[in-house]
Amino acid sequence: MKLIILYGPPAVGKFTTGVELAKQTGFKLYHNHLTVDDADALFPEDSPRRRELLQTLRLDEMTIAAKYNVNTIFTQAYSGVVDDPFMNTLVSAVRNHGGTVDFVELKAPEAVLFERVHGESRKHIFGKIVTEKGLRHRLDTHDHTSSVKYANTLIINNASLSPKEVAQKIITHYTLQLKKS
Repeated sequence: MKLIILYGPPAVGKFTTGVELAKQTGFKLYHNHLTVDDADALFPEDSPRRRELLQTLRLDEMTIAAKYNVNTIFTQAYSGVVDDPFMNTLVSAVRNHGGTVDFVELKAPEAVLFERVHGESRKHIFGKIVTEKGLRHRLDTHDHTSSVKYANTLIINNASLSPKEVAQKIITHYTLQLKKS
């Protein structure tokens, strides 16, 4: 199993890039809002129980994907050192099943994030931040500027790149196979 973790702040384009990357490679896209919706149904955003549930769901599902060799793209709004224990556990779980994990950090200036937060595609996924006020709060209360502590991280400033261009950079950098037509 190959796991590509796309991470960065809200509105940077993780989901949109993931969709394009999945289209080109045939990998499955496991975006973070699949579990956010579940957790939001049970716990408020600032609850440690919510964080525990999010991490448990994500870890269990990625472990099963690794066990059955399902190449996956995983999106994460990585928040610095508070997410390091989860990332370490996730990487270990995938590697324990013979898989590999590669990271892609998407970056863009805040002005670009504030433009993108209003994007039409964000409105169709429950739980995404869709207001400037919500984005400002998230950027002020979470460390979305830190990089993961793994050497195999490709950093892409996607402020002026299309999702197709970003996906192509990832494919080239990690020598991913294209989906068979």
